[in-house]
Amino acid sequence: MTLDLRRGAVVTVRFDPSEGSEIRATRPAVVVSNEAACRFDAVVQVVPITRLPDRELRPYESRAESPGSGLAQPSRLVANQIRTVSKQRLGGVLGRLDEAEQAALDRALAIQLALGPA
Repeated sequence: MTLDLRRGAVVTVRFDPSEGSEIRATRPAVVVSNEAACRFDAVVQVVPITRLPDRELRPYESRAESPGSGLAQPSRLVANQIRTVSKQRLGGVLGRLDEAEQAALDRALAIQLALGPA
């Protein structure tokens, strides 16, 4: 399968099998790998997307709702569930985060990975 993968792309990912509290099922996720990895590696890093709960976002979460994202409803990006997955787990590209959503996700990743002030 050849996908036009780039950082910020919203794709479907088959996360099963999973264990414990890991995200499960086939669901959308955002590609967070760098451009070289997207092009040449057999694996990519993704941040899963899930529904918005009735609570405030945690510091390691961000929100996506732009029309270009390809998501059917406003959603939560969970950086505490970042995963490296084989490209064989990927379905199609649904859309792409806008600049503000990508910046918010980058801040959430920086917090989750303790990469300095966010």
